[in-house]
Amino acid sequence: MQVVLQFILSMLYEYSAGLSWAVLSYPSADPQTSCLNVASPSLSSEYWISTFRPYDRPVFVGVFPAWAEYSSLSAYDSQGEPIPGTTVSSAQTTGGTIDLMAGVANVSAFELPYAVIHRVYRPPNRTQCLRDSEKFEVRLGGVAQPLAPETQARDSGKELEPQLQKALGKIHPDIRPDTPFYKPSTRDFPGLFPNADATYLVSSPSRQTAGMRIEGCRPDAAPWIKYLGFMTTDLYTTATDASMEVHGCYTVFAMTLGEDPASYGYDAANASQHLITWNADVFPTLVMRIVDVSCSLGACKYDLNQSHYVPWWECEAILGDVYPTTIFLDTTLN
Repeated sequence: MQVVLQFILSMLYEYSAGLSWAVLSYPSADPQTSCLNVASPSLSSEYWISTFRPYDRPVFVGVFPAWAEYSSLSAYDSQGEPIPGTTVSSAQTTGGTIDLMAGVANVSAFELPYAVIHRVYRPPNRTQCLRDSEKFEVRLGGVAQPLAPETQARDSGKELEPQLQKALGKIHPDIRPDTPFYKPSTRDFPGLFPNADATYLVSSPSRQTAGMRIEGCRPDAAPWIKYLGFMTTDLYTTATDASMEVHGCYTVFAMTLGEDPASYGYDAANASQHLITWNADVFPTLVMRIVDVSCSLGACKYDLNQSHYVPWWECEAILGDVYPTTIFLDTTLN
């Protein structure tokens, strides 16, 4: 699968070069607007992709959107892996003239095509994506690149979606069903363009499980957490069915298709309780995503950005009060 993924990315990098923000990932529950729903994204996020040829040295001019909960620019190599030292976020600067590749120590990073992603997390209930006037101007050799129309970028994302879903999707179920949230290895949970500021934990219900009840608190006194939320996703495609950002203390019911959440304790009248569901997924999995900017600001609070597997008890020890309690809802006990 890695060879297939690299081939897809090489085609993307080659044919999108020369236009700024030529590919859009805008995952949505609305099939009319959704595009490039891969790698278990939040449905309140969007990703604008510019690609560059070997030895290109782009400069980005503009500001991060003030309305965004979190926004960043990051560069990725020919395999979709982060290029070290190339993430700049709204937690560090409002914008300006950003020479994103200036800190790259390894010159070999310039020998192959690469991509830069402008990542934006929208606030709740905002569906409007970045307007043209809000996008960074991309300059090469002091000359501004032409901007791809949004319709073209969206169509490119739609065209890429089935190819990348097939390349990233798993062909077998998660190997740790009914296990509290853990950090999977990159081998067990394939990703694409991972965010250096994000931690991804997963938990999967077994076939005997109606769903999951997640209880936890997002601490108010943790300004380094820019986003904390949950995504119901299918490992077979890595597409997200539904997502939810949480604040304060919360209870999230993640239910499989056809199950009655009320029979498992869900109360729609309780404002602290939230419901998200899986569709008819092959391998349903719940992803917990934490966007934590403390490391990029120089004082790591939670260091879980390793490529290897981290068991749930170690994740609990590292995250402390942020780590939630997971209750698996057994169909035989209802």
